[in-house]
Amino acid sequence: MSNSASSSRGEFVLWAAPALALLTLAVSLAVSFVVNGTAFSTVPVKDLAKWGGLRLSTFDINDSWRVLTAQLVHVRWPHMLFNVVCLAAVSSLVERRIGAAGTLLIWVLIGGAATAVSPVFVKPPYDVGTGASQAVLAFAGYAIVMRVRGGLKGGARRYRYRAQRSSCSCARHGVCWLSQDRPPHSALRRHCGRIAVFPWPARSSAQARERLS
Repeated sequence: MSNSASSSRGEFVLWAAPALALLTLAVSLAVSFVVNGTAFSTVPVKDLAKWGGLRLSTFDINDSWRVLTAQLVHVRWPHMLFNVVCLAAVSSLVERRIGAAGTLLIWVLIGGAATAVSPVFVKPPYDVGTGASQAVLAFAGYAIVMRVRGGLKGGARRYRYRAQRSSCSCARHGVCWLSQDRPPHSALRRHCGRIAVFPWPARSSAQARERLS
């Protein structure tokens, strides 16, 4: 299908969100394979400092590239797969509203900054910022703000009700998981997957209240 045909029907082609998710998957698996000889393994966080992780205590301008790479590497592969799914889902919702450039800007600036400060209270040598969790929560927070301000109207109308519930659930379960260091609840994976994969129609406020009661 040509781009002109797609444009004439008003279709929106996502590329930034899938690219971020696939890049995270590829880099994490590659680092795991190089370090341990298998793509699905646990990489000690102190070792990730040599493979793109960001240690704020020794950070200087020459390490600026780590703001990007730190978000692509993970300690545990189940955590990585969970992040990839949620990143694709939530960032897709945001990209539909603000475009690829804005999506990448959130990932670089907010996700990168949050990853850098995430281990600030962790003692060396484990004070290495890694993972896509911070970017996932940044996108989820932005989606919530858009919902509150009515920014999910128009082209993304059919996603607004599911997006609100799913983004909130991603943020809530994600924070609990990060604080307790345990595998993500199945509800979190379910809610994140619903944001962008399935085109459910939007419900009215009355229907939403009835469903949530």
